[in-house]
Amino acid sequence: MLVGSPGVGKTGLASGLLLKALENGYRCQFIRAQDWFDQMYASLADRSSRQLLNRLSRLDVLSIAALNTANGEVHGLCQQKHSHQERLRFLADLF
Repeated sequence: MLVGSPGVGKTGLASGLLLKALENGYRCQFIRAQDWFDQMYASLADRSSRQLLNRLSRLDVLSIAALNTANGEVHGLCQQKHSHQERLRFLADLF
């Protein structure tokens, strides 16, 4: 997780790490936090949650950008090194 004031380069650093992971054969996705939440909410509405969870669980690296909190901007770079079942359980808890 990268934490810091706006404009210090968190997204740039995370993007560079993600690019390097892609170059090394990892399955990656970069997404804005609001878009990610919108996808999760929409999947509940159209009953496609399982497909979304399956797609996300296949990723090696998920980068979620621009999650703003009361303490400043947070950029999360989550490397998933868990089993498929552990990922599904974690993602299911989000719903």
